[in-house]
Amino acid sequence: MPKKGANIALSSYDDIFSTEESREAATREQIRKIPISELHPL
Repeated sequence: MPKKGANIALSSYDDIFSTEESREAATREQIRKIPISELHPL
């Protein structure tokens, strides 16, 4: 007999308790100010 509910996908804690706006903001490009001293050539 197959197990019932074996293929259940659960949302992460962050998905449940964050707003749609905060999830969209996390995927957008952002501009950051970085001190020149933190830039290094490859």
